[in-house]
Amino acid sequence: MWISGVDIPEELVRAARSGSLVLFVGAGASRDAPASLPSFTGLTSQIADEAGVPQLDAESSDVFLGRLDDSGVDVHERVRAHLDPPGSRPNALHKAICELALATPIPRIVTTNYDTHLSRVVKARRLRWADYLAPALPMGDDFEGIVYLHGSLRQEPRHLIVTDKDFGRAYLRDAWAARFLERMFASFTVLFVGYSHDDVVMHYLARSLGRKSGRYVLTSDPDASKWRPLGIEPIPYEVRTASHAALTRAISGWAGLLSMGLLDHRQQIARLVAASPSSIPEEESYLSSVIGDEQLVQLFTDLARDEAWLRWAVAQLQCRSIFDPTAPWTTVSAALAFWFAERCLTDSALSDVGLSILAGEGGRMSGALWNAVGQRLHTGGSPRPGWLGPWVVALLECAPPDGRDWLEYAL
Repeated sequence: MWISGVDIPEELVRAARSGSLVLFVGAGASRDAPASLPSFTGLTSQIADEAGVPQLDAESSDVFLGRLDDSGVDVHERVRAHLDPPGSRPNALHKAICELALATPIPRIVTTNYDTHLSRVVKARRLRWADYLAPALPMGDDFEGIVYLHGSLRQEPRHLIVTDKDFGRAYLRDAWAARFLERMFASFTVLFVGYSHDDVVMHYLARSLGRKSGRYVLTSDPDASKWRPLGIEPIPYEVRTASHAALTRAISGWAGLLSMGLLDHRQQIARLVAASPSSIPEEESYLSSVIGDEQLVQLFTDLARDEAWLRWAVAQLQCRSIFDPTAPWTTVSAALAFWFAERCLTDSALSDVGLSILAGEGGRMSGALWNAVGQRLHTGGSPRPGWLGPWVVALLECAPPDGRDWLEYAL
């Protein structure tokens, strides 16, 4: 689905609607004002400058901070100080993320950030979401609310997962983070927000990811070589004049669509089908998503009436199954099949269009379409107009080996 210039995959759209989506939030979400917090790399540089100890070229941030900690520098306290500056407040992306989670049936957010801006947004909305602070984590396959995977500023600084020893304990020795993630990735569709391909956290997450579908990342660097080896599908968004505003607009727009009630959707669909099929990506992908949704497809079939929309619908992937004899019967395919039959077998002008479409598909029908055509012929009454004759022939040619009652009625 196209939303504000970002192509959100259908798997994510379905996961959000069904309540099986997890939003996995990284440090990039807290960069923009008024949060204005550094990345993990930037945070490491600030602490290095304060301590007067240079970071080696090949030394990762967690290893360097571990070395400082071993030398007597209280890096956990310094991390807390840098990530809790006066005036830092939730930004637009924090709000959009919480709006999206709220629009799903079960809000699930996991963050490796230490700041509490997401919880502050939730509190300001007077929502009662649970907060889980590492290492006291819930079961990865059964939770809702916000999980602070690497600790939170609300805890004692020593609990923050900062150094290589901390990460080793969380992902290897005690492995409570790894166990949580293993179950989470096996149970939910996950969308990463605010991560770069070279993020230190990604290095440790790789130990828990494995190769499996259902993981996506919103990124301005979709061609980075690290995403796909981790089994993460990049979803690109455009950065203009160093601004990541497109990311916030996409998440906020997605939240708005998810929050729409049936009446809102009906009004939107009615507006769109009153004209010819739109070439605007957002409008076209919205309707494509609608006809693939069990609840919304009926609104489309109630409102779309003319030839242009008949031709548009059968060109969509969601409608292709009604011409496949091997396709399973689903709520969506049944709704589209009965709509196709209703339009083509009650209007002599559309009948020729429907027969032409059917011929172009090799004269094949799915079980749902065969039943829909048979039922429509049976309920049409007598005498049957001559222009319906080709549909009786089509019903005969596509008859299944059993369950042929509609054919007998038609004959």
